[in-house]
Amino acid sequence: MQRILEIEGLVNLATNTLFKGTVIANNAAIVFNTGVQLEGRVLSTTGAITISGTVSRKPSGCGSAVLTGPLAPSLGTVACYTIFSGNGGVTNTGVTYITGDVGTNVGLATGFQAMNVTGTIHPTPDVSTAQCSDDLNVVYAYLNTLTSDIPLLFPADFGNDLVLTPHTYTLDAATVLTGKVTFNAQGNPNAIFVVKINGALSTSTSATVELINGAQAKNIFWKVDGATNLNYNSVFKGTVIGNNGAVILNTGVAIEGRVLSTTGAISTFTISATMTPGCEALGIKDYVLPVAKFYPNPFSSSFTVGVDNGFQDNSSELAVYNSVGSIVLQKKLTDTTNTISTSLPSGVYYYKLLSDSGKVQTGKLVAK
Repeated sequence: MQRILEIEGLVNLATNTLFKGTVIANNAAIVFNTGVQLEGRVLSTTGAITISGTVSRKPSGCGSAVLTGPLAPSLGTVACYTIFSGNGGVTNTGVTYITGDVGTNVGLATGFQAMNVTGTIHPTPDVSTAQCSDDLNVVYAYLNTLTSDIPLLFPADFGNDLVLTPHTYTLDAATVLTGKVTFNAQGNPNAIFVVKINGALSTSTSATVELINGAQAKNIFWKVDGATNLNYNSVFKGTVIGNNGAVILNTGVAIEGRVLSTTGAISTFTISATMTPGCEALGIKDYVLPVAKFYPNPFSSSFTVGVDNGFQDNSSELAVYNSVGSIVLQKKLTDTTNTISTSLPSGVYYYKLLSDSGKVQTGKLVAK
């Protein structure tokens, strides 16, 4: 929103004032005292303008380039996990609510209740966790090689109402998020933000990540080389890719995104976490009430589809997609029990089952 103030008289901004908007003084002076921060303009029809130790910048618009940030990483199967470690146990204490998959590729995932997880709990390593671990290493490597646009020079004082626009940022030491940090997409909902932390990440109690002007959690990526500790009641947004560090998510933490570690145990204590979009390949979503059953899953050379009411009418069509959205298997289902032989390579696949009446069921299949 553009704010314009027309003043008939002296304009005097006190020390350390933070001001946003356009000021037009008519036949009067304008005085900016030490420490004033201005995002906007100050104009006088007739009158002197006095500035002392002021930081000012023009507002967005006015010929400014539209910031897009770097190219987002391709998440692959990582997109379907909310909490994951490539090498380390994943342990929950208390009542935790998760939307998305939970698992580890080395160790055990324990303490999560199926009734509170909208997704798949992988208690032991399987084909899905192996693929996720591989994809996670690729994502980390990509983020790690991104060239920094802007170094943030005071990692221990990160936050404190800092506002970030779409760029790749680097902090070269252990980083503490205190208070609030805001991601401002400046009206571009596709803008990407990457924060590269060459050290551990921790937050103060009740720290907050805020999104404004179109910024989306799915477009924010945190690369952390070290441990991650989100303190009590923190509200965190974006995908955290930790490398060689343990993760602790304390009581009351709320996450919109993902928390992942290439190597390191993950401990959660009565939190809520919802993955951002990305697990849907061609509109495929894993979390719907099923009326058709797929078994065994994971499967080897064949799997069976048992269809319930709603998918038995005349015939239904099954399409299976690979991780990049290409159809690798397509078949009409005409019986209540359908056994399908396949030679699909090991990996994670997605299915869409469409009935003649237009009913759709989608989900995930794992080939061993």
